[in-house]
Amino acid sequence: MDTPLKHAYLILAHNNYYILERLIKLLDDERNDIFIHIDKKIKNFDESAFQRFVSKSSLVFVKPRIDVKWGHVTFVEAEFILFRSAYEFGNYTYYHLISGVDLPIKSQDYIHSFFSENHGKEFLGISTDSMRDVAYKVTKIHVSTSFYKLQRLWLRKILFFIDRSFAFIQHLVGYNVVKLDKAFSLSKGPNWVSITHDFVELLLSKESECLRIYKHSVCPDEIFIHTVLHNSAFKNKLYNITDEYLGCMRLIDWKRGNPYIFQQSDFNEIMSSDRIFARKFDEKDLKIVDMIFEKLSAKIKQ
Repeated sequence: MDTPLKHAYLILAHNNYYILERLIKLLDDERNDIFIHIDKKIKNFDESAFQRFVSKSSLVFVKPRIDVKWGHVTFVEAEFILFRSAYEFGNYTYYHLISGVDLPIKSQDYIHSFFSENHGKEFLGISTDSMRDVAYKVTKIHVSTSFYKLQRLWLRKILFFIDRSFAFIQHLVGYNVVKLDKAFSLSKGPNWVSITHDFVELLLSKESECLRIYKHSVCPDEIFIHTVLHNSAFKNKLYNITDEYLGCMRLIDWKRGNPYIFQQSDFNEIMSSDRIFARKFDEKDLKIVDMIFEKLSAKIKQ
């Protein structure tokens, strides 16, 4: 009998530890290893408390921990730490990047069967957003990205005005951080992906280049992986290029929220979905988390 092909789950987490606990338990399988980055802003995090939730997988809390800021290159830094930690730990067929408030909505048997049937495909959604907007985010130096989530609205508006003004000056003088042409063009999509070992190897070879290019960009976590793939032969291995969320096999609803937080009334919709993961959940409604957990746990026991 062939040895099962292992998967690596890469998790960005900073709160909602009950959901993280449920997530870890659902991923605990001899065919998986789990790598978690805990935001540096979180103090006194007890890693040992979560180790007891696994008995079949290796659970690794990656270092160093990054103070992740929304829309900032620190997101990219944390993701590279996760990818490199997993890549150096073992040889995995797929690397699944998810957040600590996501859940699988299929059993591990289903997930491994699905990715085995689609072996070699890259599950990365391609956005239909204007590339003009993406180019603005990347080709100009943005000076206020560390402050996009400040609580004081008036201060955010001032910093946003400064940022736009500085970017406009760069436009007037013709300055670009990176030159866009046929040899290098940008792409964008959901930052939650499931990608192969070979593509992770290529991505890691571009780490220093990515950190340089996206150092002062806006929301680079939605751009850097997609752009590396877009400028390589791997772009011919995408699972789906017409639907960005089918492309990454994530159930995410932007019509009802930013994104929408699933509730217990959504249970049938979630479990009947053709996607592999759902995002997102919150402690405001833990019943839906327990319902999914109980449903998938029951399949493990069968």
